[in-house]
Amino acid sequence: MRRKKFPAEVIGETVDFLTEKKFLDDDAFAKAWISSRISQSVGPQRISRELKLKGIARDIIERNLEELKAGYSESATLEELARQRLSRMKGLDPQTARRRVYGYLVRRGFSIDEIVDCLNKLSA
Repeated sequence: MRRKKFPAEVIGETVDFLTEKKFLDDDAFAKAWISSRISQSVGPQRISRELKLKGIARDIIERNLEELKAGYSESATLEELARQRLSRMKGLDPQTARRRVYGYLVRRGFSIDEIVDCLNKLSA
């Protein structure tokens, strides 16, 4: 609205109205975004980056991700994705397949330690 040169009082009134009607609620947006991305098997690190890029405050991101961890098993999701991806790479050298799955899971936003543990578990 500033770029369109609206008066400051109009901007303030608009923001107040939108906040009052819950159209501007970073906390609700973060919860909805996290829920949506988790259902798409996206990892917590990537979700955090996405919310940060959208301008959501760090404390809101951290609080909502902590709430998420109560009912979400990162290792189970990670293992399922790794198994699916590895099954597609049966003709490849095991080292190449492992490297490709590792890269895929890092890009999905999972923690490196969790990925390594999962891949070691699946390789054993």
